[in-house]
Amino acid sequence: MKNTIVISMLTLIVGFISCDQSSKESAAQQQASVPVEEVVLKDSVTFYSEDQQDAFLQAKLVLALKENDSVMVASEVLSRSNEGAPSLVILRTGPGDVELHEQWDDVAIIRSGSGVLITGDSIVGDQRVRGAAPIRDWLGGVIQNPSKRSLLPGDFVMIPAMVPHQYIPTPGDSLTYWTIKVRREE
Repeated sequence: MKNTIVISMLTLIVGFISCDQSSKESAAQQQASVPVEEVVLKDSVTFYSEDQQDAFLQAKLVLALKENDSVMVASEVLSRSNEGAPSLVILRTGPGDVELHEQWDDVAIIRSGSGVLITGDSIVGDQRVRGAAPIRDWLGGVIQNPSKRSLLPGDFVMIPAMVPHQYIPTPGDSLTYWTIKVRREE
């Protein structure tokens, strides 16, 4: 029931937070075409159609662009595990921050677009910390001994905790992917 209410609210918000009339009409059509009863299935299964995910990301980009015209990422938490680990859909239009997660493995599946994943063995330079030990995320800096992998739709990526990484879309393209956070045992 709680998921149904949250999804209904998000669907309505998407319909009202659009930058032009055609976006509002498109969001209203998406809302009308996917009844809420089909979104949350039996046994607490969570389901989001591709159109719903795109609407979430579009709404996030519109809001972010109102605050900062150089925004390069939009994300939406689609669900959380019993431990609070999020599953997200992420859209990048420019290079992401270098990231390192102390307690989370990242499982990613590339949905659309193309780009590069850079990984390495350490980070140097200025870094910001988000969260508290032992579940901190480190953002920023430069990856040392980088390794690059091309990313295309359908690619599967598993980034263990403590591995520095950075997603960079191909110039002129965007990169959309799902990330499922998996908590590492201490």
